[in-house]
Amino acid sequence: MSADSIRPSSSGIAEGGMRSPNENKYWSRLDHLRLYAALLVMLAHVWAYAGGDFEPHTTGFFVSVIQEGHIGVGLFLVLSGYLFTSIALDNQGTILYWRFVKNRALRIFPLLTVMFFVLLCVGKLQFSGDTVLNLLLLQLNVGDEISGFGQKLFPVGAWWTTSVEFQFYLIFPFIFLFVRKQGPQYLVGLLTVFILIRLCLFAIKGDVYWLEYHSIIGRMDEFLIGMLAACLHRSHRARIDAISLALLAGSLVLMPVYCFWYRDIPLIDAVFSFTLEGIIFAAFIVGYQSPMLHIPRFADRLLARGGELTFSIYLLQAPIAEALARSGLLPHISRSTTVTTLFCAFVIMLPLTVLVSKLTFLYIEKPFMDLRVAYFKRPDIEPVRREQGAPPPPVEVESASWPLQ
Repeated sequence: MSADSIRPSSSGIAEGGMRSPNENKYWSRLDHLRLYAALLVMLAHVWAYAGGDFEPHTTGFFVSVIQEGHIGVGLFLVLSGYLFTSIALDNQGTILYWRFVKNRALRIFPLLTVMFFVLLCVGKLQFSGDTVLNLLLLQLNVGDEISGFGQKLFPVGAWWTTSVEFQFYLIFPFIFLFVRKQGPQYLVGLLTVFILIRLCLFAIKGDVYWLEYHSIIGRMDEFLIGMLAACLHRSHRARIDAISLALLAGSLVLMPVYCFWYRDIPLIDAVFSFTLEGIIFAAFIVGYQSPMLHIPRFADRLLARGGELTFSIYLLQAPIAEALARSGLLPHISRSTTVTTLFCAFVIMLPLTVLVSKLTFLYIEKPFMDLRVAYFKRPDIEPVRREQGAPPPPVEVESASWPLQ
């Protein structure tokens, strides 16, 4: 890609970049946000593998963001809901369901499958032939209390989130259909249902945070809030853009506040933590796209390039961190916890992870990403298809009539 192939505007919208065939424009700042989310998770992994303490969650106000860096998962999920809804609203067409699912499979499964077979390699004495069903049936978020399937044998890290993500992808076209028919209030109603489910689980089981943490029962709030943010931003763009910097500043203040205190209140921890994460990150996403926030072109390109690699960074950082720790190359967390963690993450971990991720992106991810197809049926081209005798379109999820301003 040439130096001029990305031309960001004041809102971070650029031509070029790694976009799908369904995006009318490339939002470089959303790639920035992907990178920030991956770095948050990396800080948490470095903290863990370098010997940092996770209990109690009172190490220090600002250190809590490092200690609780796993909230980067929430940023990823809110961003997914926001991005797919924004793309769907921009296209104003019908989502072709199986093409949509095919695109998501091409994006996620190639590298995930390689990682899964690495796990089978090291765990061949523990696994049987039906183990592959955990991959095929999207059950990588079971089998371990604080991580995903296989964690006891290999540092799989955050790969459990791919199962939760794909479960959402399977139902996103239907949720978007209902939003187009009923309006954004449908998202509010569905969000209320999931909050009530968790309230019931809390009343029956008590502390269920980590069970919900790895499940769509907990994480659905973040997808739905991302979708709601996209709808509201689209309908009230001028008013929201006017307060976008305030939203950005407020979200940055609330992140450490949330990380420091949310685990101290059982009801908040088990029932409302994912809702609060979703609201904070939705404000962060919308605020970061502020037309009043200037990002130099060099920084925009650099962060966007990093954003391209985030799926590889996300999946590979845990095994790389453990390899470094076992090799003695990851210093143990000392009394200067913040400085040590930041040094380990950005001086030791990040360069190595980016290097490996660049290779896996180029030779595993990107060839499959180039096979993605358009998954919207636009009314203006369907008559031409019929006149030319084209075959019937794939199974589709009809869009309807929520009025957009």
